[in-house]
Amino acid sequence: MSREKRRTRGGSGGVSRRTALAMLAGGGLLSVGVSGAFDTVRMTRPFDLAVRRDDEALLRIQLFDSTVESGTTISMIELTNGFSSAFETVTVDVVSSGGLDVDVETPLPTGTFSPRQRLPVIATVSCNGDRTETVVLDIVAEGETERVEARRSVEITCLGTPGQTISACSLEPTGDETTASVFGSQSTDTIAGTYNVSLSGAGRVLGDVDVSGSVDATGGSRIDGDVTAGGVVTLSGGANVGGSITTGNSLEIANGGTLGGSPASLEVCADLLLGGGSNLETTSVIVGGTLSNTALSGQGRGLSTTESGITVGGDLEFGGGAVVESVADVRVGGSVVWNADVLRTSGDLLVTGDLVVGQGARLDINGDIIVDGSVTINGNQFVATGDLTVGGDLTVGPGSAVDVDGTVTVDGSSSSY
Repeated sequence: MSREKRRTRGGSGGVSRRTALAMLAGGGLLSVGVSGAFDTVRMTRPFDLAVRRDDEALLRIQLFDSTVESGTTISMIELTNGFSSAFETVTVDVVSSGGLDVDVETPLPTGTFSPRQRLPVIATVSCNGDRTETVVLDIVAEGETERVEARRSVEITCLGTPGQTISACSLEPTGDETTASVFGSQSTDTIAGTYNVSLSGAGRVLGDVDVSGSVDATGGSRIDGDVTAGGVVTLSGGANVGGSITTGNSLEIANGGTLGGSPASLEVCADLLLGGGSNLETTSVIVGGTLSNTALSGQGRGLSTTESGITVGGDLEFGGGAVVESVADVRVGGSVVWNADVLRTSGDLLVTGDLVVGQGARLDINGDIIVDGSVTINGNQFVATGDLTVGGDLTVGPGSAVDVDGTVTVDGSSSSY
């Protein structure tokens, strides 16, 4: 599944291995600017070293390019201690990972890194859709008298169709559902089983709704607990759900439908559609299909998250006066068409398809913007505190205010008009 990445050293302009070892034996500081087994070594006492090939260096760093399914672990690199003494600490930090989530386990949780010992560096990799990224790592090994610092990169291909990782997609109707209705001033404690649920008027469920079929809540009806359904869930006309909503199908919240009460999350296997007047505060949002709104005339404020980010397997399409705010990354497996007021994140914006920002719309991203496709900016405000990476073309229209604090990288062509 993984292969070793072979590295070669340029023969001119670098420091020879023999010269380097001589410098080290004298107790000096060595900085090697070419791609080798180490970048910087600090010693506090003289010592004798034999000259070795690169693959037998003092701290051997074996790199692996990997292909992995989202949410599983891989061995990214393997370290071998070629020193005559042990290292007491070893750290590996992710400098950048593109559109991947890379969680590196502590390489040396206990004990020491002994001479000739091999130390695998394990990481869990997650992604929103299939993508290949270069992951840059900072490696530091430190002992009583030695310290080695190195920066290396590996290429990781992550396979992850969002719908495959959404637990809600395991829910589906049985085909044998009967209707359970709560209307007028009626109330019930819970509803569970093979039902399609209909609530209207002042109808109320005091607890959870857990059914195999659909849930349709209208008027001033209310569900105080969580909703789990295999079919379509619809909230409209002021209907309220106090807890989380999990559906194996689609979710539509329109005409004043709300979430409220306890901290709530949205997990939707298919599409999530927000209508006029919807203003939702959630802990997290996971959508397997398209996330969109119908507020094209300035109605509706959109949604916000308070604990985690927003993950969309399909497209993200918003217009009108909507505001979408996320405390973490926004990950989109399709394209983004943003014609709304503002998309604001406290993390990265990661888009597998294209990104189109319409006239008068705004992106305010407190992190990187990484788009595998093309980016089109049409007379709007476009802000990123990190890098902008574009896999296709970058087109900037007249009147656009583009403010990127980091590096702009465009694989295709760049143009403005």
